[in-house]
Amino acid sequence: GAQVSGRVNAVHVDFNDRVKKGDLLAEIDPQLFGAEVVQSSAQLKAARAALTRAEAQKSTTLIRLSRLQTLVDEKVASVAELDQVQGDLAIAKADVSSAQAQINQINAGLKSARTTLTYTKIYSPIDGVVIDRQVEPGQTVASSFNTPLLFLLAKDLQTMKILAEIDEADVGKVKEGMAAKVEVDAYPGDEFPGLLEQIRLSPNTVEGVVTYSAVIIVENPGLKLRPGMTTTVSVTTRQEKDVLAIKNAALRFEPIEPKSDEQQEGPRGKRPVRPKLAAGEGIIYRVGTGAINDPDLELSVLKLGFSDGVWTKVISGAGAGEMVVIDEEVETRDKGFKLF
Repeated sequence: GAQVSGRVNAVHVDFNDRVKKGDLLAEIDPQLFGAEVVQSSAQLKAARAALTRAEAQKSTTLIRLSRLQTLVDEKVASVAELDQVQGDLAIAKADVSSAQAQINQINAGLKSARTTLTYTKIYSPIDGVVIDRQVEPGQTVASSFNTPLLFLLAKDLQTMKILAEIDEADVGKVKEGMAAKVEVDAYPGDEFPGLLEQIRLSPNTVEGVVTYSAVIIVENPGLKLRPGMTTTVSVTTRQEKDVLAIKNAALRFEPIEPKSDEQQEGPRGKRPVRPKLAAGEGIIYRVGTGAINDPDLELSVLKLGFSDGVWTKVISGAGAGEMVVIDEEVETRDKGFKLF
């Protein structure tokens, strides 16, 4: 940005240009600020001249005081004259101190004017690339109340920082240091591995939905990821391999309640009564014996582990490869009119 206001004389970089720390990016017209430096320099010279004059007056007064002191000792001059010269000396010393203070004040103003003059040259604070340029030659920038944005620089696109919004219902499941996968619409099917670096405590509320910002660091060696892209982030909160698992559809299945014979075709098989389950248990149904078109259902209680929403770990109660029921359909007869 710019700390001073004025007309932009020159812009030395463009979009996507790579810059080094200290490179000149733009220049603001320095004439007004240079005039302030010249004015302060002239005031400093005048103040130094005033100090020289005050010091000379002080030296003269000291000489007069020394001579008058001798005359008073010889009873040639009066004590009143001595007091008058002593007063003049005190005034001369005050004038010297005032002139010195004036020099210090003007010196500070000159230093400030010179510093302000240096602000007319905008230098790059980092090594990076120009992401955005919001200034053109001839444009006037105003820095009265805030710093105007002239250039947006990215330090290193090889490593990207992603701000992901985590719903308040899920924020308790994630922790710093967890692995994450990032996807963008520009490269469907590509996954970029990342690391969850920070979960910010400040909440974001939009239309009553509360989320928390998570900072995810992603390596970007191919520069595929660009600033401003919309990303979909998946955080791996827990992972287990080579375990027995069952689809949640089987755990959600409930048999259809028997209906009247007019609404169904064939007899209904036996429907077991669901027992009361303890924490960490679930129910599955297997196909048992009975009528071909409506067999019995056999109920089993499983001891379950954690779930990812699609699969659930099975601790005991079932074996690998077993067939379980996930849905049930009842065929009905279409009734119509008969002609005689």
